[in-house]
Amino acid sequence: MSESASENHRASYRKNLNQTNIVSNQKVLEIEPNSFATHYNLGGALFQKGQLDEAIAESQEVLRLKPDFSPAQDVLFKAQTLVQQREGNK
Repeated sequence: MSESASENHRASYRKNLNQTNIVSNQKVLEIEPNSFATHYNLGGALFQKGQLDEAIAESQEVLRLKPDFSPAQDVLFKAQTLVQQREGNK
């Protein structure tokens, strides 16, 4: 397998894994809607996928459930910063 094909394969694998993580976390939230850890994991997966508005919403939900959870504060800040940059570039 060429280096380029190998890189494409890894990128495709990561994309599929990320989508699987999103779907899995959404299903868990149907059962445990107040799981801050699941909201955090979903927010991180959405952030990685570039779904910033959704990542912000999940991070805000984490902070509603557990206000002192600094990893969610970090994701929220990063996502909001990227949204502001995106809005500024329009």
